[in-house]
Amino acid sequence: GNIVVWVRIPSLPTTQDKTIFMYYGNPNISTDQSATGTWESNYELVMHLNNSINDNTNNTRTVTNSSATTTTGKIAGAYAFNGTNQRITVTNASDLNFGNTHTISAWVNPSALTSTRTIIGRQRSNSTDEAHWLGFNGTTPRSTTTGACNVNSSQAASTGSWQYIVAVQNGTNRRIYVNGEEYGSGTCTFTNDSRDISLGASNNGNPS
Repeated sequence: GNIVVWVRIPSLPTTQDKTIFMYYGNPNISTDQSATGTWESNYELVMHLNNSINDNTNNTRTVTNSSATTTTGKIAGAYAFNGTNQRITVTNASDLNFGNTHTISAWVNPSALTSTRTIIGRQRSNSTDEAHWLGFNGTTPRSTTTGACNVNSSQAASTGSWQYIVAVQNGTNRRIYVNGEEYGSGTCTFTNDSRDISLGASNNGNPS
């Protein structure tokens, strides 16, 4: 069989091999796993959504669920959204500022791709556009930043299968990846905002 695990090691040298041991088969051993210790300070928000909406970083964000339901995920559990009013909201905090260099990523399995759907978004409080948004415009994965600057993927998404969608902001360069491959880029100015972050539906509708 196969096993997929996250590991964090103190160092990984580039000039010699590094051995990582796995100990199993003894139900009496104690573990020293630490979900919060795994994610260092550069991680602003990590949500596994395995029957829990908790933030797994040391930031312990305030998170609320508005009718999203549990379902089977890529690795363990997940949450399902109806694309309209079901969402998970992360309350804004003073340190929840993505800045001009950040990455947003998610495993998603869309059941339909006939309109604009949100994966994660934060709408600007003084406008109808987004400080940042990641989702689908029909079958097209799209990343949107300030001023309705859209970066579209040339690789279409599909329904009924898990896909890993990533948006990367580096200065004014915005890139979008699907399953580890870059499929779009553009020049976008990023301006952060103080509104809450939403998963599954945008703060105030979906951008077009």
